[in-house]
Amino acid sequence: MSWVPQVDLAHPDAAAMIDEACRRAGFLTVVGHGVADEVIDGAWLTARAFFDLAPAEKLQVAMPHPGYPYGYSPVAGETLARSLGNGGAPDLKESFAIGPVRPPTHAITDPDEAFAWSANLWPQSLPQLRPAWEQYFCELTDLSARLLRLMAVGLGMPEHHFDPMIDRHTSAMRALSY
Repeated sequence: MSWVPQVDLAHPDAAAMIDEACRRAGFLTVVGHGVADEVIDGAWLTARAFFDLAPAEKLQVAMPHPGYPYGYSPVAGETLARSLGNGGAPDLKESFAIGPVRPPTHAITDPDEAFAWSANLWPQSLPQLRPAWEQYFCELTDLSARLLRLMAVGLGMPEHHFDPMIDRHTSAMRALSY
């Protein structure tokens, strides 16, 4: 399909535009999202700086055990094909991931939920990574809520219909380097 719908979230009819894009294409790109260029650049530049660190420095924040959700995974540290039951060679990428940065406001009793709230790991040798990534993560969290509110309106629902479904999200953010 050659038509990639683009929706300007600052447009007064953004909800209707999202609705149309989802009905026609099933996906969309957004502009006018309000995430400052400085925030985006900060996340990008610190991710690049992280991957440029010496291997020993990156390994200081390696995922402490297989399956841990956050931290660093080196080249060949993961094998997507194997997780899909296909065997295969290790992935030729390295990654760094974080999870929620705002502490939960509710009691966590479910082990699976506790796992998703595992601690983020931050490299001591790159102290600017944490504030840049936490700010970007929070901005994207807020953007996700705004998008869902626009989608609700586009579907003819109350604007805050989806809010209770995302108030305890355990989203993750991940950078890859190939």
